[in-house]
Amino acid sequence: MSNQFKGIIVCGFGQKLFPLTESTPKPVVSVGNKAVISYVIEWCHQSQLNDLLVLSPASFSNQLTPLLKSHSVHYNSVDDDTCVNWETADWLRHFAHLINSDFIILPCDIIPPPSLPLSSLLQQHKTSHYNTLITCLLYYNHLDYGTREGPAPFTCIHDKSSNTLLIPPSDSLDGVDLKTRLLWEFPNLSLSTKLLDAHVYIVRKGVLDLLIQRPQISSIREDLLPWLCKWSYQKGLGDKWSHLLHLAQDPFIDALTHSTTQSCSNSPEHRLRVQYFIHNPNDGLIARANTLGTYAELNREILRTQKPAKSVITADNVKIGEKSLIKMSIIGNNVVIGKGCKIIGSIIADNVVIRDGAKLDNCIVCTRVKIGERATLTLCDVGGDSDVLSDTHAKNEKISLDGSSG
Repeated sequence: MSNQFKGIIVCGFGQKLFPLTESTPKPVVSVGNKAVISYVIEWCHQSQLNDLLVLSPASFSNQLTPLLKSHSVHYNSVDDDTCVNWETADWLRHFAHLINSDFIILPCDIIPPPSLPLSSLLQQHKTSHYNTLITCLLYYNHLDYGTREGPAPFTCIHDKSSNTLLIPPSDSLDGVDLKTRLLWEFPNLSLSTKLLDAHVYIVRKGVLDLLIQRPQISSIREDLLPWLCKWSYQKGLGDKWSHLLHLAQDPFIDALTHSTTQSCSNSPEHRLRVQYFIHNPNDGLIARANTLGTYAELNREILRTQKPAKSVITADNVKIGEKSLIKMSIIGNNVVIGKGCKIIGSIIADNVVIRDGAKLDNCIVCTRVKIGERATLTLCDVGGDSDVLSDTHAKNEKISLDGSSG
């Protein structure tokens, strides 16, 4: 079944992960000592979804290409200046000539649980009614992000009896507008302020044809989903735009449409719609490492799950000086830690050098950083290739490559 779908992994610039993404492309930022994009690629391969296409800005190529070759994944890029303001729909339109079947859109930063095989989502979409245009994955937000940024608050409205999404999760600051027609067609609505959009969308090929004809649609979540959701309770929208989808009609429904004794044209259950699937949090944590808060918590979850000795995960070729203390931390490849250092609750990426006497508490340190002697950092996020001077004292700051902090 998986070979009937094409997997499309879209890699953005990751502004919400700054300064971690200042000199490190978002898809290769490390989570649990592994490039974050590796998790979604493995998720696809475990369900025999092997027809994958990764799309990213061209500046990612040097660091991303070797990783994708090791996974035997096709890769295409676009010049940074061209795609700097692109959203997912813009990427799909640009590479529409490579998409010849139903497809699944995937983020490069999602960490799925073992209990949720991708094949189960594909099966749910495949066996849904003919009128399902998109099946999207939602999950509950129950992480504590501390002082770091987490996902924006939102409201989601759906109909449990039909698994129809009516107002998708959005970080828009606008209030929820409940139309009378919506309440009339779906009188038993469910409203949630705790559901997040995983940005996993299983999409009928016809929707791509619609996107090509509607270039003003840029974001899947903010533009396309809200519009398509309205089709399930505003009959006129489907009547006006559905011809652009080039969908094959269900024979039974087609017969009813031409029947003189029965009609389904005004029935909500037969209108084009967006379907949802909610992952049960009791079946394992799923989240996206798309903010500093979720990035930190996902690394901690890996620590909790693996339960390593002394609560420390250490990669290859790590050198630790005498009298140094490390607890509840993840240490990447080729890291050098000097004498008398103290590292608590921190995430240290590859090729980092920490000089004698430095102290790090609840910090995120990206690749190739150098931290000077006796530097003390608390709740700090340090971008790749940065130099932290000796005797620096910083708390709750973002330290970037140019030496600035905020």
